[in-house]
Amino acid sequence: MATLLDVGLLGHFSPIFTFLLIYVLAYAFLTKTALLGDNKGVYAIVALVLASLTLFFPPIVALITIMAPWFVFVMVVIFLILLLMMAFGVKGDVITNYFVKDKLVIWVIVGFSIAIFLFGLSQVFGDVIAGGSSAVDGEETEGSADFNEDVTRTIFHPKVMGVIFLLIVASLAVKLLSMTPPA
Repeated sequence: MATLLDVGLLGHFSPIFTFLLIYVLAYAFLTKTALLGDNKGVYAIVALVLASLTLFFPPIVALITIMAPWFVFVMVVIFLILLLMMAFGVKGDVITNYFVKDKLVIWVIVGFSIAIFLFGLSQVFGDVIAGGSSAVDGEETEGSADFNEDVTRTIFHPKVMGVIFLLIVASLAVKLLSMTPPA
């Protein structure tokens, strides 16, 4: 049954959307950095070639198809947080200074970007890299056929969760001990 929210047919257009995304991002990067001089025609040709080359490698198209919605989601969340802050009376200049000068905000955004990239890599290349077996508690066991299940089991293993907790506690201790006390 067809509904307004049925976007399954748009999946067939993902190479076109990927081509357009790569073209726009490459052209914007070349224009912003002026890497190849001031000729915008050269920028357009280089962006066209880069976008065309991505279509010849289907895993890159799949990687971009997986990552793009997550980046859009993160941008929408950031936009809504900024909108909420402005609704409570925080001025735009204060928000801009906070985002530019505070390194924590930049590192959180970089961290989310790396996490999205690694998630995309695991979705596209995970079964190829996994090889089908895993080692838990020092004993070699046959892995399941599903790479996602193996990753979830590994991440949420009590030993791994304990190490993550210890790393968080240690990083917070270093941060708090290295701060200068307020005068």
